[in-house]
Amino acid sequence: MKHATRETDHTPAPWELTVHEDRFEINMGTALEKGRIGHEYQHQIVLNWETDDGGDEQEAEQLDEAFANARLIAAAPDLLAALQQATDELEYLHHFGVTQAELRSQTANLLPVMRAALAKTRAPE
Repeated sequence: MKHATRETDHTPAPWELTVHEDRFEINMGTALEKGRIGHEYQHQIVLNWETDDGGDEQEAEQLDEAFANARLIAAAPDLLAALQQATDELEYLHHFGVTQAELRSQTANLLPVMRAALAKTRAPE
């Protein structure tokens, strides 16, 4: 179903990752902003996991991978927004041509957005 007022079909950001003992939950968009989680407006992805009986090291690796997947999914709207902004900026630079100073200014604005989106995909330190 298309929404005429939105640029994309996916649930808009923010998407919030919550870690539980046996699953990850990604609560999304306007439902999260309006505090509607748990009601009929809920948008949620639940990732359950089971580990093989391959020992503690293998289970830890599988859990790390599952957590990395969940972080990547939760960061998707931010990654999409950063990619769209980068595309718009590069198309502008390509079409109009710019001076060295203009190029530095454009990338100075763009790099923090891209770094922030990428940081959401990484494990906390």
